[in-house]
Parts: sequence; structure tokens; C-alpha cells
Amino acid sequence: MARIDHVKKLKMTTKRQVTFPVEVCEALNLAPGDEVILVSQECQGEPVWILRSSKRPDRSWMYGLRKYARGREHSLAAIRESIGSPKAAVSRRKGSRS
Repeated sequence: MARIDHVKKLKMTTKRQVTFPVEVCEALNLAPGDEVILVSQECQGEPVWILRSSKRPDRSWMYGLRKYARGREHSLAAIRESIGSPKAAVSRRKGSRS
């Protein structure tokens, strides 16, 4: 059974517009002009709509890993070779003990 944390009531204008509460916009990280995605689902035999932000998650932290990738080949063959190398096997064994 689905759990309901909060219930919000929205009023639609004659132009089919609604104003979302601040809490909803903050939870979805929405700002004026942003797009949202509506997904149609069925829950316990009733139609429901899921509202999601169309923004992609913040992955800026991944650029911090760039220094570890520089100067290395990123082909699938190179990755498989790295995983299968004795050095990688030793690293995996040490990691599994912790």
C-alpha cells in the first residue's frame, strides 16, 4: 500500500493553470520557467499522476574524479584488462577484507 506523507490541494484557474506550494517547488528543486514531467500510473485501480522535475541530478562532483582518469585509456578492452590484471585482483582482495 502506498504511503502518503503530505496532501496538498491546488485550485485550477479557467485557463487550466495551478500554483504549486513553495514546499513542492523546493522539494523538486523547481524555479520559474522549469519544466516538469507528469507520469500516468494506476494505483489500486485508480488513475494517479506522478510529478517529477525534468532537471537532471547534480553530478558536478563527478568532475572531481577527472584527475584519476587523465592519461588512461577508457575503451572496454582496457577496462576489462584493468579488472583482470593481477594489480586489480590484489586491490579487490584487500577491499573485501574490510
